[in-house]
Formats: sequence, structure tokens, C-alpha cells
Amino acid sequence: MKLPHGVDVVRKRMSKLFHLNALKRASGAGAQSRSEGKCEWVIAYRTAHGFCCIYRGVPIDFRTMFDLQIWVEEHNVQTYFIGF
Repeated sequence: MKLPHGVDVVRKRMSKLFHLNALKRASGAGAQSRSEGKCEWVIAYRTAHGFCCIYRGVPIDFRTMFDLQIWVEEHNVQTYFIGF
């Protein structure tokens, strides 16, 4: 799937802003942290057409907040909401 240029730029800026790569390295993200049962964090924000979250560097779109909440529970992640 090819991302629109604007979404890709936002993803890169947010990654730099929150130092996500450094946090992944410092926390030992990967199979080791997932096997211990720790939750991963996703960044969620409001868009013009619904909601979006950044999960492992990939944006995922949702139509409603309820869809986002269901997805969060299914993937056992914690959400960090920005811009609400």
C-alpha cells in the first residue's frame, strides 16, 4: 500500500518528535518485550475523516472512535492521544 505523501511526512515528523526509534532501542522492543506481556504504545489522533493511529511506524485509519477502541483491545496496546 502506497501512503499519500502528507501522511508519510506526518508519520516521520511524529517519529522524530517523540523519539520513537530511540525509545524502541532503549526498551528492547521486539520479541523479547512482547513475550513479557508488556503493552506497546500507539499514537492516536483525529483526522478529517475519522481517526488514525501510528502502529509500528504504519498509519492505520479508523472511521469512529469505537473502531479504534476495539482495535486497541484486540492488539493489546496502549493509546497516546494527541490533538483531542
